[in-house]
Amino acid sequence: MGNGCIVVDRKTWEHLSEEDRDFMIYETLNSLNARLRQIERWAWLKVSTQFFASMVGGALVVLFAIKYGVKL
Repeated sequence: MGNGCIVVDRKTWEHLSEEDRDFMIYETLNSLNARLRQIERWAWLKVSTQFFASMVGGALVVLFAIKYGVKL
């Protein structure tokens, strides 16, 4: 999969047939859609990472409070 975009200059775009333009637009949108689906599949990893990071952060705050005698 490419980067999701087909880049042509204005002069080339103006000389393309309507069918070629439509195909380039379709391929670009299709590629962007596939990339978005891939990102959405990994959403659970983001949520899990945030949850565990907050647990570790909370544990560090409690350990810091115990070590230095800070009342929470």
